[in-house]
Amino acid sequence: KDGRATIIMRSKHENTNDHDGNVLHLVYQMERAVKACDAEEKWNIVIDFNGYAKNTPLKTSKAVLSTMQDHYPERLNKAFLVDAPWLFLGAFKLISPFIDPVTRKKIVFVKGSAEKRAAVLLEHYELDQLEKAVGGASDYV
Repeated sequence: KDGRATIIMRSKHENTNDHDGNVLHLVYQMERAVKACDAEEKWNIVIDFNGYAKNTPLKTSKAVLSTMQDHYPERLNKAFLVDAPWLFLGAFKLISPFIDPVTRKKIVFVKGSAEKRAAVLLEHYELDQLEKAVGGASDYV
């Protein structure tokens, strides 16, 4: 609804455990988002955990967070975590007291029935602009 560029990351489409390649791909996507935005505009990230690759190395997850914090500070508007696994939710609850409150407010968990997911996403998107797989109404994949 606010016209922000959105990066959609889908775990089930991850086809490599190449740490460096995954981080380079993230940087490529971030740079594309920068080019799609005005000079100071922020973007959204939708991370679809459906089919979550449990074998994603912790090293890669840490590098992703570090890259976003160190090289793209204050560019994130919201991070929508769709169907995050219970292990991820538990870990987030443990570390959330140590996360800056401003950053913590940017993280939105999208879960539950289709209606609940749609209600959360409707605050930020027209549902026909998001794929059904992440809670939208579009058949586009």
